[in-house]
Parts: sequence; structure tokens; C-alpha cells
Amino acid sequence: MWHGGPCLPSISRLHRRFAESAAVFALCLKFSGFAPLEPLTPSRKRVFRARRPTAAPATGGGEQERKAKAQMLKNWTIRWRLRLAVAGLACLVLIIGGLALLGLRDTVGSLREVYGKELASTRWLGESEVHIGRARAVVLRAPQAPSDEIKAADVRKGTEYWTESEKAWQAYLALPSDAEEQRLAAQVTSARQALKEAFSLLQNSIAAGQTDGYYAQAAVLGKRYTSYVDANDALKALYDARAKSSFDSAVSTYDRLFAVTLCAIVFAVVAAILTARSLNRAITRPLDEVLEHFDEIAQGDLQRPVPVTSNDEMGRLLGALGRMKAQLDETVARVRKSAEAISASAREIAAGNLDLSARTEQQAASLEETAASMVQLTGTVRQNMEHARQANQLARQASEQTGAGDTAMVEVTETMRAIDAGSAKIRDIIALIDGIAFQTNILALNAAVEAARAGEQGRGFAVVAGEVRTLAQRSASAARDIKTLIESSAERSAQGSRIVGEAGAAMHSIATSVQRVTDIMAEISAASEEQTAGIDQVARAVTQMDEVTQQNAALVEQASAAAQSLAEQAESLKAAVAVFRLSGEPGSINLHVPYHERLPGALHP
Repeated sequence: MWHGGPCLPSISRLHRRFAESAAVFALCLKFSGFAPLEPLTPSRKRVFRARRPTAAPATGGGEQERKAKAQMLKNWTIRWRLRLAVAGLACLVLIIGGLALLGLRDTVGSLREVYGKELASTRWLGESEVHIGRARAVVLRAPQAPSDEIKAADVRKGTEYWTESEKAWQAYLALPSDAEEQRLAAQVTSARQALKEAFSLLQNSIAAGQTDGYYAQAAVLGKRYTSYVDANDALKALYDARAKSSFDSAVSTYDRLFAVTLCAIVFAVVAAILTARSLNRAITRPLDEVLEHFDEIAQGDLQRPVPVTSNDEMGRLLGALGRMKAQLDETVARVRKSAEAISASAREIAAGNLDLSARTEQQAASLEETAASMVQLTGTVRQNMEHARQANQLARQASEQTGAGDTAMVEVTETMRAIDAGSAKIRDIIALIDGIAFQTNILALNAAVEAARAGEQGRGFAVVAGEVRTLAQRSASAARDIKTLIESSAERSAQGSRIVGEAGAAMHSIATSVQRVTDIMAEISAASEEQTAGIDQVARAVTQMDEVTQQNAALVEQASAAAQSLAEQAESLKAAVAVFRLSGEPGSINLHVPYHERLPGALHP
């Protein structure tokens, strides 16, 4: 059951929650470099006010500590500063949104309580009272009805109205209630019960047609109805009072929430301004300084160093700019030295090119003379090559003839060898004939011996044997003569073969020498041709060298002109880099103007 007082948290609870949120945000501001916030108290009516911390006495230790803290804050990166700023603003948004949501929740709870309880209870009580009033009215007018049907209808309507009133009353009783409501509801129930009895008695009398006690019963009904209405009004007055209390609570909640939200908005605006100032100091001023240095670089002033006072992104940017400026200073210095060296070297190159041009012209003249000599030498070598070719042809012919003689000598040698072989065979045949004659002589001698033994009978055989012996001796003598002749002929043939062999060897040696001479003459001819081709190539190379030398002479003249131009450009480069004022040069004047003064509309504190 709904109790007295609003559903919104108490004022002290709101103060406590808001003080905790403010303390957390103040801690965030402290870490982000902002001024700490005073704690929230009810006496200050929850109005946020930022104030700077009380300055410490100007002592040496306090000053060093303050500088150390300032340096520590400068070393914070812009990323973390932005994160803390966004986190702080997000906390403020969450606080404001949370307070608004809490107020809306409590307001909706109050409205839900009013609509779901007070308004419903009042509605059911009103309906119940209206239906009872209608039932009383129709019952009181029933006796004046012109007919019994109308009277019966009024009585029936009265019953129906009472039934509807009872339904509304039961619906009200079904709602949750507290002790006060139950007490007043019990009074209404008692009044309803008494009114119900009077209503039923009057209704039964009208239905029975008894009109004697009608007015007395009507008066009782009126009194009891009045009691019922008073009890019912007391119950409705309770709900009206509670509804008014809920409304007053909602209005009070709205007033408090409005004040708190307004204070939070003011605090958020102040925090945003402080955040913007801090980011302005952290970003805009270093950017102005960076732009000043860039403008100095554009003007050629490289003398002023780049100070780095923090370790955040802007500090690293200034450090990188300082390194770039120092590197540019060194680069310009090196360019100056290089330009001076290039200028001196270009002048030396120009002088050397003039000398080289003269020597190249002399070399070109010498090459022309060499080319003419090479033409004469080429003619002489070609004549020698022609003579070598003719000698090679004659040597080749002699070699061919010597080869033919060598072949004939080989054939003669073979013939002599065949004659020697035939003589050897003849000697063998003669030896065979000599052997046969010797055996025939022996046989003839044996036959003569046998014929002598035979006496007369063998005389004729002895004569024949004697003739045979004579023929055998003559054959042996002839064979010995032939053998002698053959041996003499074989000796001469062997001597001829030896002489022919020596002559063949001499002819072969001559043929080999002639072939070697032919080969040498061929090599001489080939070498002469190669020399001719080489001399032609040398002549062409000399001609090309002459042409190249002429071109080199022209190029040397162009190089001399280019060296003169390079010297002029080196002087121009020296004049261009002379615009820069380097850190090591004395007497520099700082002509730079602060960038935020040159650029209209620049953001700077």
C-alpha cells in the first residue's frame, strides 16, 4: 500500500550522491591540470563553484615543487588530456542525465501511483456512490408510478443499480490498502450494510403495495444514505489528500531537479571553458610557435633555436622541428661549401677542357697521317699476299709432280721385289733339277752296274744307262750354269731393289718436303690474307678514331662551354644559399614577427 511522502530519494541522499559524483569529477580535473572544485554542501544550495588553490608561500622548496608539478602536467600528452577532458565532460553528462532520469523515474512513479491507486480508488468509490444514488432515486419515485408495470420496473432498476454499486465497491476492495483505508472502508461497509437493509425494506414494501410506512421508511433510507455518503466522502477525501501530496512531491522534485540540473549545466559550461583554455594553452600556443619557426625558415633565418618545454605531442613536434631546423642548417652549410667547391672545380674543368681541346686537335692531325700510312701499308700487304698466293700455287704443282714420281718409284720397287721373288723361285727349280740330275746319274750308275753284271744281255741296257748318265751330267752342268746366272742376276736385282728403295725413300722425302713447303706457303698466304684483313680493320679503326677524335674535339668544346655554364650556376647557387642566415654566423638580426600577430583571427589566449 502507498505510504505518505514522495517516492523520490530524500534530499540528504541526493546531496550525498551528487557530492560523490562531484568528488570523482574533481579528481579527474585535478589529474587533467584543472583547478580543484570545492565539495558540495547543502548550505551552498548545490551550486558548483571552481576556485584556484590557495597559493603557497614563495619559498624555495614550494617553488620547485610547483615547477615540478607544472612540468609534469606539461609532459602529459594531448591524447591523455583530451581523453581526461572528454571523460570529465562525459561524467558531467552522465551526472546530469542520471539526475534527470532519476527525477523522471520518480515523477513517473508518483504519476503511476496516482493513476493506479488514488485515481482508481476514487473512480470506484464514485461509481459505487452514483449507482446507489440512482437506486435510491428510482425506489423513491416508484410509489408515484402511474401503473404497476412502471412501479415494478423501477423496483427492478433499483436492484440493478445496487448490484452495479456492489460490483464497483468490490472492485475498490480488491485494490491494495493500508490501515487507514481499511478503517474508513470498514465504516463505508457498515454504512452500506445499513443502507442496504433500509433499501431492501423499502423495496419490499413497494413491491407488496404497502404504503402505510412508506414515508417513515423513506426517511430512514435518507438518513442512512447520508451516513453512507459521509463515510464515502471521508474515504475520497483521504485519496484526494494523498493525490495532492503526490502532486506536491512531484512539484518539489521538479524544483529540486531543476536547480540541480541548472547547477550541473553551469558546472559543465565552466568545465568546458577551462578545458578549452587548457587545450588552447596546450595546442594553439605551440602551434603559433611552430608557425613562427616555419616562417623564419621561409625567410632564410636558421639561427634561432627551437625551445622544447614539454614532452607531449606538441613538445615532440617542436623537438622534430628543432632537429629539422638544425639538419637544414647543416645542409645549407654543406651546400654552400659544395657550391664553392663546384665553382672552383668548374673553373678548373673549363681550363682543362681548353687544354684538352688543343691536344685533341693535335691527336686528330696525327691520326690523319696514320690513316694515310695505313692505306699505303695495306697496298703493300695486298701485293705480298698476291705473290704468296702465286708461290703457293707453284708449290702445290711441284708437290703434285713429286707425288706422281713417288708413286712411280713405289711401283718400280714393287716390280723389283717381284723379280727377286721370281729369281728365288727359279733358284728353287734349278736346285730341284740339279737334284733330279744327281739322282738320275746315280740311277744310271746303278743301271750300268746291273747291266755289267748281266753281261751281254745287259749291254744294250748299259749303253742306254750310259747315255742317260751323260744326259744327267749335262743337265746337272746346265743347271749349275743357270744357277750361277740366276744368282748373279739375283744379286744385281737385289742391288737394283736396294737402289730403287733408296731412290723411293729420297723421292718420298722430297715429296714430304715439297708438301711441307706447300703447307708453309698456304699458311703464308692465309697469314697474308689475315694481315690484309687486319690492316683493313686497323685502317677502318684509325679512320673511326679520327672521326671519334673529331667528335671528341667538338664534345670537349661543348664540355668547356658546359663547365663555364656550371661555374655560372655554381655562383648563382652560392648567391641563393647566401640568403640563409646560419646559426654559426655572427651579426644576425631576428626579423620574424609572431605568427598570431601576422595571421588575423588567430586563436590565442
